[in-house]
Amino acid sequence: EQEDIMGHRGSPEQEHSGDGDAPSLDTEKHKNNGSMGPDDPYLQHRRLTDFREPYRIPHKYIARCKGLTVENDLAETPLIAFVNARSGGRAGAMIARVLQRAIGHTQVFDVTENRPDVVLRELWDTLERYAEQNDADASYIKRHLRILVAGGDGTVTWVLGTIATLGLTPCPPVAIMPLGTGNDLSINLGWGNKFNESWIKYSNIYNTLLQYNDADRQSVDYWSMYATAPDGSYYDTVPHAVQRDPDNPSAIKANFWNYFSVGLDAEAAYGFHTLREQHPSMARSRMMNQAWYSVFTCSTGWFCGVKPLHKFASLRIKRTASSDWTEVPVPSSVRALVALNVLTYGGGRDIWGLDNEKHLAKKDLQPPFYNDGLIEIVGFKDGWHTAMVMGEVNSSTLHAKRIAQCNAVEITLSVPARHESMKKYLYMQMDGEPWK
Repeated sequence: EQEDIMGHRGSPEQEHSGDGDAPSLDTEKHKNNGSMGPDDPYLQHRRLTDFREPYRIPHKYIARCKGLTVENDLAETPLIAFVNARSGGRAGAMIARVLQRAIGHTQVFDVTENRPDVVLRELWDTLERYAEQNDADASYIKRHLRILVAGGDGTVTWVLGTIATLGLTPCPPVAIMPLGTGNDLSINLGWGNKFNESWIKYSNIYNTLLQYNDADRQSVDYWSMYATAPDGSYYDTVPHAVQRDPDNPSAIKANFWNYFSVGLDAEAAYGFHTLREQHPSMARSRMMNQAWYSVFTCSTGWFCGVKPLHKFASLRIKRTASSDWTEVPVPSSVRALVALNVLTYGGGRDIWGLDNEKHLAKKDLQPPFYNDGLIEIVGFKDGWHTAMVMGEVNSSTLHAKRIAQCNAVEITLSVPARHESMKKYLYMQMDGEPWK
């Protein structure tokens, strides 16, 4: 399936500078002597809204004073923002505060307090209710609404998944302000590989928001994942983007936009995720996070002691939606399988690698793209191979093992317990969100 998203064709600066504590996301409430006067709700609202709101005169009354003929008082690009205040170290809370002042407090939502599914369902229900009453403004906002997501890949795909699940029509396009460790979807769509504090400085915030207004719409494939286990106890916990199937307690389902993987890379991601949840202060910057990823990668058995994936995994694919399932052998050297939708993995690494079309065609492959209706299946081998691929030593000759390119894939996994009282875990991750 495909979903609209916004891509930026510019090249934002990638340097990150600045020091100091993050401003608090909490807003000061209006204080009084214990009684609520008739103006108090407005005064509280004014503290929480954008700079111009307390002073604004509707366009229709004042535009002609400057020789303008603007009659429409609606925003050219109605915008709401979802911010993960915990992402990007101190940056998330700072971005939330700047956006609250720039576009209004009521249009900025911290996903740790306001879930995207709740917000978008309420907003869409409200707009549709007014549109049914022939409210032209509501219809206009529905047609022109855009969404900004400030966060990592997990936050971005959470919002995208909510839009897909709710079936919002017309589909509002989504822009990205990257705050995560990988930021692969942001990289592929031209929004940059990491946050730059200069984007939200007072002198730049106008141009930053203008990019979201002027960005082109692009379609991006997304894929449905459905997993079943012998019983529901096999899933200790699952990320917020993964749902348990209400009709089958032993199954989970989700959509993904970047990649889905199983094996040692997912185990390393799970180790880092656990560290970040238990000790947030140890994962406060993108560079620190990448260092921890390297530590967990080395400790999960890439270099020794782990059996190849083909010992407990089998693979079937459909090359097209109408074709039959075909068995594809898992190479004996592979220790992790990745189903790849976008062109990069793990923070901008091109693990598919460069190649010419004629050479790919001989292997029944074609150059990949994020809206071609195909998903690429690749594998990581031992630790040395993985390190060189992720280090991008030479992407034209050294890349992940290309296994298949298809329209659907089925992976069957089997890991017997050592004895009845001990389970051995399989690790999976989807768009940077791991589980076991």
